[in-house]
Amino acid sequence: MKTFRLYGARLLVALLLTLVAHNASGSSGSEAGATWTLRVPGFNDLNSVAYGNGLFVAVGGSRDSSTILTSRDGVTWTQRVSGTSRDLNGVTYGNGLFVAVGSFGTIITSP
Repeated sequence: MKTFRLYGARLLVALLLTLVAHNASGSSGSEAGATWTLRVPGFNDLNSVAYGNGLFVAVGGSRDSSTILTSRDGVTWTQRVSGTSRDLNGVTYGNGLFVAVGSFGTIITSP
C-alpha cells in the first residue's frame, strides 16, 4: 500500500502530472521526477491521493462539492460519484477498502 499526501498546490500538480518513477510498469530510473506529463486538463481542487489494489484514487473538492478521480495506470483518470456534497480532504487504502474523509466529519468508503 502506498499513500501519498501532498499540500501546497493542493495536489493539483501531483495529479495533473504523472511522475515517471511511479508509472504502471513500476520503473524507477535515475531520472525519476525529471519529466512530467499533463494528464487531467483543467482545474481540479485535489487534496490527497492513495494507491491500493492496482488503483489510484484522488480526492478533493470545494466548499460544497466533492471530487473523486480514479486511475489504473496514472495516465487515464475517471471522475466518480462520491455520494456527498462535502469536500474530501484525505484518502487511504487498507484491508481492501478505500476510505476518504472530508469536512464536517464526512467519512466515505469504497471496496
